[in-house]
This record gives sequence, C-alpha cells and structure tokens, in this order.
Amino acid sequence: MRRIIIYLFIGLMVTVGVWPAKGSQNQKVVDLSRYRNARFRPERVLVKYRGESRVRLMWLRPGENVLGKLEILANDSQVEYAEPDLIYTIDRTPNDQRQSELWGMQSIRASDAWNVTTGSEQVIIAITDTGIDYTHPDLIDNLWRNLGEVPGNGRDDDGNGYIDDYYGWNAIANNGNPMDDNNHGTHVAGTIGAVGDNNAGVAGVNWRVKLIALKFLGPDGSGSLSDALEAINYAIMMKQRGVNIVAINASWGGDGFSISLQDAVDRATAAGVLFVAAAGNEGTSQIQYPGGYSNALAVAALDSNDQTLASFSSYGSWVDVAAPGRSILSTIRGGQYASLSGTSMATPHVTGLAGLAASIANLSVSQLREAIRNGVRALPALQGKVEMGGTINAAETLRILGAQPPPTGPPPGGNQPPTVSLAVSSSSISAGTEVTITAQASDPDSDPLTYQWQTTAGQLRGQGSVVTLETTNITSPNGAPVQVGVQVLVSDGRGGQAQSRIFITVAPGAQPAKFTLQIAPTTASLQRGRALFLIQITRSAEYQTGGIKMEPVILNNADQIYTAIIWGRSRSGKSLPTATMYVSLLTANPTTSAYQIRVKGTDDSGGVTYSNTVTAAIP
Repeated sequence: MRRIIIYLFIGLMVTVGVWPAKGSQNQKVVDLSRYRNARFRPERVLVKYRGESRVRLMWLRPGENVLGKLEILANDSQVEYAEPDLIYTIDRTPNDQRQSELWGMQSIRASDAWNVTTGSEQVIIAITDTGIDYTHPDLIDNLWRNLGEVPGNGRDDDGNGYIDDYYGWNAIANNGNPMDDNNHGTHVAGTIGAVGDNNAGVAGVNWRVKLIALKFLGPDGSGSLSDALEAINYAIMMKQRGVNIVAINASWGGDGFSISLQDAVDRATAAGVLFVAAAGNEGTSQIQYPGGYSNALAVAALDSNDQTLASFSSYGSWVDVAAPGRSILSTIRGGQYASLSGTSMATPHVTGLAGLAASIANLSVSQLREAIRNGVRALPALQGKVEMGGTINAAETLRILGAQPPPTGPPPGGNQPPTVSLAVSSSSISAGTEVTITAQASDPDSDPLTYQWQTTAGQLRGQGSVVTLETTNITSPNGAPVQVGVQVLVSDGRGGQAQSRIFITVAPGAQPAKFTLQIAPTTASLQRGRALFLIQITRSAEYQTGGIKMEPVILNNADQIYTAIIWGRSRSGKSLPTATMYVSLLTANPTTSAYQIRVKGTDDSGGVTYSNTVTAAIP
C-alpha cells in the first residue's frame, strides 16, 4: 500500500514509488489518485486561491471528507489548487560510534576556510525542524534573538504578527517557544553553528552566526504540511522585514510532491534565501521532496570513509552535492552531544557553508548556490551519483568568491576597527533589581569611541561605556525566568565598528505596586534653575488606604540637579492623590541640555512601580 510520507532523514527508509526528474513537475495540477493511500489530516485541506500569495487552511464540515472536498475544489474556478495537509514523520537511527566523530569538518576542508573567515553574527540561518535547545551552552551565544520583541509579555511588540517570537516560532503550538523536544533540530543547529574556539564541545561550520529556530515537527518527529509552510513563511516574512536570513535548512522530506511546498521554496528563493534540503535515506534514485524541487539545493550523505556515498543515501541527477553524513558528532538537548547519521546530518554542512560564504560577500541566491556547487571536491565514486560529482569544499567555495587567507600581522595602513566585549556585575538577577554592564572597548588607532546601547526588556540608564539595566517592569506570564539581551555598538567615527551582546537571566521578583504614577508635563523648562512637575497617584480598588513611598530616579547627570517630592494635602491635612516634584539645577555650567527623571513608587507589600519619564530642559 503506497503512502506519501515525509521524513527527517536519519537512518534508512523504505522505497516507495517513482517520480519524474527534478523540476519537471511545474504544472499546478493535483492528481487525486496519488493521495488514495496517503496519510493526512482528516479534518482540513490546503487551498490556494487565485490572486493570493499564501495557502489557506480550510476546515471541513461534519460529513465531508478530504478527497471528496478536493474533487469539489478542483472544479472551482477561483481555486488555483488544493491538496491534503500531509503528515510528516521521522525515522532515525542514532549512531554512537565515536571513533570518527570529528571527520566531517576535515572532509569539507573547514580549517582552511577558517583561515579566511569563521562566520559573522550578521549572517542568519533559519532551521525548520524539531526546534532548538536554546539553553545549550555550545549554542546559546549563536542563537538569534528578535530584539524587537520583549519575551514573555504576551504582546506582538515588533508588529510582525507573531507574539513573543524571541527565538523564532513554534508552528505546532502557535507560540514563541520553539524548544526542541526530539534532539534532531539541536543536532542540526550544532553542525551549522556551534560556538567555536570556546574550549567546549564541538565547533560548527560557523563559529559565529545567528540561528533562528522554526519548529514544526513534534517530539515523535511528526508534523503537518501546513505547519511546515508556516515555518517557511515566517522565515520569508522576517527576510522581507530586513532580517539577513541567508539560508533555510530542511533536514526532512519525503516522496510526496506538494504544490504548496514547491511554492514556498520558490518564494523563499525569490526573497533571496537559499533553500537547502536533504536528499533522503532511500538508498535509491527515487526523488524526495523538497530536495527534488528545482530551486532547492539537494544534499546526499558522504560516508565516513570520505570517498563514497553512505549506503543509505539517496542519489541521482536531481541531487546537487554530497556532504559528510555518517557518524556526525553534534549538540543534542540538555547540553549533551551525540553522533547521528543521515542526509539530515549532511544538509547542515552545506547550509553552514552558505553562511560562511555569506560572511565574506553580499551574494544572490544564484551566486551562493553556484559557488557551493562549483567548489566541490571531485570524487570518482560520486560521478553519476550527484550532479556535481563531488562533496563540498569550504575552502574552494570561498576561493571562488575571491577570498584569500589574511596576511599575518597588522594590515598596512588604513583604519583599523575597534574591539569590544561586555562585562556584567551579575548574569542572573531578580526582577526589580539593577545590574551594571560595562563595555570594555579599545581602538588600535586610538580613535575616540561612541557607544549605542539596546536592550530587549527593561530600561537602560547611563551613557558611554557603562550603563545600568533596570528590571522592575520585566514580567513573565508563566512565572519563568526571562532572558534579557543587552547589546552595544561601538563606533570609531571613521567607519570602523564593533558589536557585542550578553544575556542576563531575570527571575520573577516583587509584584507590581498596587498604584500607578503619572507625571505631567512631560517636559518643563528649568527657568531660573527650577522646574515643577505634578505627580498623579492612582490607587487600585483594594489599596485605598495603604502607604506609598516615592523617590526620584535621575537617569542622566545625576550630580547636576536636586529633586524633592512633596505630597499635596487638603486644608484638614489629609493627603491628596497628587504630589509635586521640584527640580533644581546645582551647577552654573551644565554639561547637558536636558535631564531625564522618573519616580519610583513602592507599596506596603514591597510592590514597585515606575512613573513615565519626564524631561527638565535647560532654556
């Protein structure tokens, strides 16, 4: 009985059916007979309407069935195509033989390539898989963070249509938690971008890179076509919003041709993203998808003898190149490491090379693809097995792109960029406390440096090389600790720049205060060295008589002004729900044109709140 199943390509799989050559199925006509014995979601179908760019999910009514609905939709003139929401499943065989676990990087000539570049934090790779363990110590520094999003606040801060998509997206649960629950995605991530030169674990093809976790496969390795499309669409959307996504890794596939999946691969290519896909573990020339689509770069698995294809690897003229795929050591969940085999393991070597190449040049998809294909190391046993007749060669790909190993010693003349690293007074704190972050920067040319700071949550105060992160307003809906990213961009004024970021774990702290503070006006002039602001105090219904403590917080040049808060009182002496904040200038020679101030409020139970920030300006 024939089944249309898409797999994560680890280990061996059974051969099913025969399909035409790569790229030949370009007419959008659905043959319903191919789905008679396929596995798919029984309650819905995928529909592409004419004139629309994305595929819709259509839920069936009681009594309707998938194939019957597809027949009806095939006769609808408004429908471009419709197909089942196919089920994807995993079939993997772990390999714990560790004697050859480091051979993959040697095979692709990574050491020679690393003499040219070890990657770039500006290059981003999207991994569509089972998720990524974003707490793994060998991955955490190379994980992408959506700095436009405040994690855990239940809001779509950056307006991209996704809530709390800090590390990526979980298409199964429709939330921003793409944590791996299978190991496969974490293993793929380690091959692409485990942190290098850190005296721990393994090194990825890229020592520096940013990895987006796009989860659409569950703990048992199964997932739906609709969720795969959602993961790919997220990557395309973020690329169009300016995120420098260079490639999508797809270490999964199967023998079922899908029009909507082909469309997604084509749209990724048009958006400037290389789609790299596993060839499959059939051990035959049977085409697998998405690797079989014309715009996908399909990858076969090289055996650990470094000469022949692995016995399980699919092959054929529709496969572009080979890469190491047997006994590949990489990261898995829980900070651990394991060796796995499959075209799933070969594919991230190629995706990683795409990232490495993109770190030295701004390339189109076509240029990137052809540099990888034409840079292969030819092997006699691969002639006629993969189109390019060889396995990838990172050093040769970079040479094709014009890269040469850097000369030893300092460059002759010209501006040399600064360097910077960040130090933090504590990397793990409770909400409501503060932490000091110091940028330790230097410039070989002794140029004066400027600092631009950014945080994903909380507020930064200070300037120059030292800032303070305030965490009072950082909350997590589920009570879990929140990772807050702080980054600095250092510039030397002559085009040289350096960037560094750190992550601080903020555990839940004090509850918010049972009142709020609002100050007006937002800006007041320091006429004759003085300014007045009115503080409006609004108590919650259950806190009408409790105590309130208020104290000013001066956010810049605190030594140049004096502040005091005086409660408003009625004629009878009763406190009013207002107070006045007085601001006085203490110097005749201020070094700034304006002072930013807010008020911290504390209730009887220790709950804390902050007012809005106001400005006292020099006239």
